[in-house]
Amino acid sequence: MVRSAKWRTCPRSNETGGTVHFPIALEGLPYVLLALAVAIVLAVLNLHVAAGFAFVGSVFVAAFFRDPNRKVQADDDAIIISPADGKVISVTEVAPSRAGDRPGTKVCIFMSLFNCHINRSPITGSVTSVQHTPGRFLAAFNERASEVNERTNIGLVDAAGNPISCVQVAGIVARRIVCRLKKGDRVRAGQRIGMIKFGSRVDLVVPSSYEVLVRTGDRVKAGLDAIGRRRVLSREQVSG
Repeated sequence: MVRSAKWRTCPRSNETGGTVHFPIALEGLPYVLLALAVAIVLAVLNLHVAAGFAFVGSVFVAAFFRDPNRKVQADDDAIIISPADGKVISVTEVAPSRAGDRPGTKVCIFMSLFNCHINRSPITGSVTSVQHTPGRFLAAFNERASEVNERTNIGLVDAAGNPISCVQVAGIVARRIVCRLKKGDRVRAGQRIGMIKFGSRVDLVVPSSYEVLVRTGDRVKAGLDAIGRRRVLSREQVSG
């Protein structure tokens, strides 16, 4: 049985700010409208069964591109929050060169077709780099996917100067990565930063200055569940 990650849920604050928010990601509207148009055409042609299937399909597509408001954690800069909804499929140590020249831990989160696909910033800080790499489209749960698949690597730095890498990885179904950031941007924890259409995975490289709070099999939600917490240094470590 998969252990719930709810015990790590962060204190929350409302992200709406009283503004009106459209519940479907704009990137998904063309797909929803196309499915609805097909349903209408089939209905006009008296192909009611086919029209019904097309309408149901449009509902599923709308669900795939849902973009709900959430009471995200944005005030505790000692916490790294989940950048994606899904299941933690691996938690592994990485070489220093993969974590901003420092040792770290890579947390891989698999997003199925049924998860919300919106990605959110794991920290409050600055964007140091955004690098898109063309590649293959292996299944997202394949161990090699983060190395050979199409991906966008977002380099971040937190308020304490710790480098954090957030990588959007395309998969066998999801072949379109949307990243709304550019180098030099300031981001707030829980802020929407993009999406991967129709699922796939997000890899998060957490520096060793943070304690990782998740393990393989946990289910997490973007903006709500903590992935890591900054370690408290002893006096000896600080003075050293």
